[in-house]
Amino acid sequence: MTPPELGEAERSAVGVPSPRRVWVADRSHAVATALGGVLGEKGWVRGAYSDASGLKTALDGTPKDRQPSLLLLDLHLPHVGGAGTGPEQGSRPPRSMRDEPTGFELLPMLRLEHPGLAVVLLVEFARLETAVKAVRLGAADVLVKPVPDDRLVAAAEVAVSRQALMGSAGDHAELVEPNHDAEPEVPHRAAETASTRLNGGGEAVVKLSEAMATAERDVIRRALDAHGWARTTTAEALGINRATLYKKMRTHGLDRPGADWPAPAG
Repeated sequence: MTPPELGEAERSAVGVPSPRRVWVADRSHAVATALGGVLGEKGWVRGAYSDASGLKTALDGTPKDRQPSLLLLDLHLPHVGGAGTGPEQGSRPPRSMRDEPTGFELLPMLRLEHPGLAVVLLVEFARLETAVKAVRLGAADVLVKPVPDDRLVAAAEVAVSRQALMGSAGDHAELVEPNHDAEPEVPHRAAETASTRLNGGGEAVVKLSEAMATAERDVIRRALDAHGWARTTTAEALGINRATLYKKMRTHGLDRPGADWPAPAG
């Protein structure tokens, strides 16, 4: 067996594929180790971090051929105070309930500085608003802890595959700066838009409200698929009541499977 320390060039030379790498950043080192262990049994090379400072330092200092393809990110990861890959020591709770959770702070940075990294956000409570915001900021998926092993493995595979497809298409998102020289109503509209580069070239401008609606539709669509169209279970997973789910499904045209989204077998 070729040792994992071999670099990209050495692996390519002997015909050995590069290992898939997953890093888990959670304020509980025990949780990070457990989640990493589940994927480790499937052949993933894993690392564990328990604060944002250690995670960012590791990402910035890791060679490109050893960068992870997947990051499991705790929504309330402490800024400092964790112990990296060692035993958990003094992880701090969120600064204040009014503060932006660290996971939301990190997502835009990760999307910009590490566009090839698929990020799955880890949360403790299922809330549709949280999932929508996470997807809008670039998360590939949102998982509620504790995560069943089969759900974790499936989400990891899908997240990395989706990220690879997006990378091959040259997808990248950035905010549009307001045009202060334009008429008064134009800067206001520009401040509410997101600019997306497609295929490495042209730009498509989408209103922020439309982007949020698209993100919400995507979250609900994935949840329905994950729960086999069991609407009561899906509503519980999203943290909303069944009537609200029905209303949102109708709003987004998800009252029945479309041609591009067949109902799960059985």
